[in-house]
Amino acid sequence: IRKRDGVLGMWRGVSPKMLSLAVQHLAGNKFNELYPPLAELKEEEEDALTMDERRERFIKITLREIACKITCVVVSQPLQVLAIRSMAEFVGGEDKFSGGLTAGLYGGAVSILNENGILGFWAGLIPRVLGEVGILGVTASLTFLINTYLLEDKEMAQYTGHVAGFLAGSLCYPLQVTSTCMTVSRSGLAAGYPPRMPLYTGWLDCLSHLRSQGQLKRGSSLIFRYYTGPQVIVGDRVIPANSNMFKSPLKP
Repeated sequence: IRKRDGVLGMWRGVSPKMLSLAVQHLAGNKFNELYPPLAELKEEEEDALTMDERRERFIKITLREIACKITCVVVSQPLQVLAIRSMAEFVGGEDKFSGGLTAGLYGGAVSILNENGILGFWAGLIPRVLGEVGILGVTASLTFLINTYLLEDKEMAQYTGHVAGFLAGSLCYPLQVTSTCMTVSRSGLAAGYPPRMPLYTGWLDCLSHLRSQGQLKRGSSLIFRYYTGPQVIVGDRVIPANSNMFKSPLKP
């Protein structure tokens, strides 16, 4: 990236990404004002709760956090789309989502409207929501179950959430990859069309294709990258090429 676009190319999409984080923060604060969280209990008060009361409290807290997360994701998705497509411009060398006085925000918004209509601002929303909700739900559930039924050491219990969060993030990572691919697909950028990306009919089709290619964990490592070898286009599908495709039909 640095060799082709210079040092500033390393910060593609930083403006909409920072705005997206700011919008999520503001949306979360507003949600907390409208629907305040349950008051935290002291250790003595928590120990005095019955098992049914603990489960009921856990369900209420988790459902509220899920609702808050969904709200933040839906509100910030347009800026997320702008950020991802700005980064995807590196593939084809376009400048629709970067540059200018608005750092690509105005030009990117116009491009989305022209290419995909108003719904284009929420491209990739469903897998992103499912991924975020999955991470939150799995983390909260594992933490509650382990700390309630398995661990008795209070000092060890404080690390449960971190370990559960790592496992949940790894489990739901394929949905994040799917969301990113669907955000770029049919976007008017070279990265969103064959031969670089198949024409997906929906996010489930995208997830299925990534699974078949063994790329559900694509981008999860800073060191290693997935490589599927050469590919050919047959119709509107991208198929891995193999040596049998190049053999002469006249030879046995």
